[in-house]
Amino acid sequence: MDKLTIRKIEHRGEIRIACIFDRFSYAEAVVRQISGRLWSQTCRCWHIPYSPEAWQTLQKLCKDTLEICIEATTVSKGNSNQPNNTNENQFVQKESNSSPSSAALNPIPVILPSSNQKNLVNYKAMLEIKKYSQATIHAYLPFFENYVKHFESEGKSIDAIQHNDIFEYIFCNTRNLSQTQTKQLVCAIKFYYEKILGREKLYFSLGGLHDIKPLAILFDYAEIQELAGPNIHNSGHRLCLWLVFHLGIRADDIVELPKYLGECLQKYPQFSENNKAMLQMLMMAENYQQQTNNNIFLFEKNGRPFEVGEMRQFIWWLVARYKLDAIYQKQFRNMVAQTSMEKTTCEQYERHFMAFVKAMEYKNPAYIRGDQIRFFLHTYGKGRAADSQNAMITALRFYYKHCLKRDFLPSEMPRARIPSLKPQVLSLEEIAAIINAIDNEKQRNLICLIYSAGLRRSEAQNLKLSDIDYSRGVLYIKAAKGKKDRFTLLSPSLANTLKSYLEQYKPRRYVFEGEKPGMPYSYTSMDRALKQAVARAGIRKRVNLHLLRHSFATHVLEDGYDTRYLQQLLGHNSIKTTQQYTHLTNESVLKVRSPFDKLNLTKNKNRPPP
Repeated sequence: MDKLTIRKIEHRGEIRIACIFDRFSYAEAVVRQISGRLWSQTCRCWHIPYSPEAWQTLQKLCKDTLEICIEATTVSKGNSNQPNNTNENQFVQKESNSSPSSAALNPIPVILPSSNQKNLVNYKAMLEIKKYSQATIHAYLPFFENYVKHFESEGKSIDAIQHNDIFEYIFCNTRNLSQTQTKQLVCAIKFYYEKILGREKLYFSLGGLHDIKPLAILFDYAEIQELAGPNIHNSGHRLCLWLVFHLGIRADDIVELPKYLGECLQKYPQFSENNKAMLQMLMMAENYQQQTNNNIFLFEKNGRPFEVGEMRQFIWWLVARYKLDAIYQKQFRNMVAQTSMEKTTCEQYERHFMAFVKAMEYKNPAYIRGDQIRFFLHTYGKGRAADSQNAMITALRFYYKHCLKRDFLPSEMPRARIPSLKPQVLSLEEIAAIINAIDNEKQRNLICLIYSAGLRRSEAQNLKLSDIDYSRGVLYIKAAKGKKDRFTLLSPSLANTLKSYLEQYKPRRYVFEGEKPGMPYSYTSMDRALKQAVARAGIRKRVNLHLLRHSFATHVLEDGYDTRYLQQLLGHNSIKTTQQYTHLTNESVLKVRSPFDKLNLTKNKNRPPP
């Protein structure tokens, strides 16, 4: 059985537990699951917090697989061999709730049930057959072993576990894991079902992982003048807003500001570098003092200084009192600017969040209870589509998680059930009628290119001249939805027509440009061109640009091409997204004859009226 040696060290002025083991061993994968573990380049070892929680977690993870050996030495920073007579058993006895005996420290290995043991043996063997590295094997094994034990304790066989149960397990066990550990857990489970059992690919949407830091909400001189200008007549309210949202002074510093501001504000560059702001703020402070006659501090409450919590509530009361939506808007934009989300996604999140703030009368979301949010969602969802309601939930979760560092349980924010709707498609004859109804050369090539390559409208708008490869007959789609690049088709029948268009219009950068040279064609012009062509063709279906992409996908499958090829052409992550287009390509279903065709109906002219 592998051994894990621990000793107490002092690392950067903090007491830690050093973990010594062979590289790429099973012990490394165990230690890396403990929250707060760090690597010390100086001591050349992993170390975990010197706390009862970390020690108990280590014992739990090592219970069946590793022998823990405690060295009676203390390792100082930079010297891993410095002896010390301190008995480490004292630490273990103090920090652990278990018995301090050697049996408790070095537990006897527990033999797993035969079904679990068989699964683990097969799992490890398959990893080795697939030529996975030792580091990957030792990373996957602990996660898969814990997964097997979890469902074995519930009396379930992992071979019969449904997707929902797997997702619930992953969702509950990844909350305290890092991004790397989350990927390892998901990949370890996926490997068993996809590679060993040979099932279809599993997809788990755990949400985006963003490293978002809280940023101060600051407005420049012109913005703060408009935000807290003459519309706010109370000089104290106006002064507080200037201090917080122009100088960026925190609530715990505001409560200590003296009665006279002149000298203490010189340390803030926004104040010292702007004479107008300096004079205006000092004037507001003087007027405020004349109205209140405070003794020592700038802001006092019943003769005493504000407490920090009271000041924070007072600041957000001002925001709600004067409906300062620009503050919420800037706070939200500071967050989304640190992510890699699409611009349209950021705008959608912001639009829904601002609707929530307005409905809550600009109250600080930190003080809004879960039952109030449920009531809002119930009211907001009436008369709206399920997609709109779910988008609101996603925006709120994003804000609470990354801005307020709070997370709501799914039961508190239930998602609406989305109806299963199949996309409508156009026939080949209807596509031809639409294209023939377009006289403008640029608009005609635009519609032809979107249909022939299955493009999204954003992909057609951002397509550059350098993205066309005539020799290979492909289009290079850069940074499409999900920040993905891909290749798609360039129809040989369209290539010559496209060359003729480019020679005539001579665009500078994009294949389709608007009135300003070098600027892409607008969505409005693209949609207008298609709708005018549809009207001239006499088609009564509701047609938009994305319907051309749906039609391309359906017609490709009708021609007998594999779904996997279509998935690559469309740029889908999941094959399930591509399979939605098979709804009109199942020939067996389309050949079913309606019983109505067998009826022998005659028109009875002599039948009396009812």
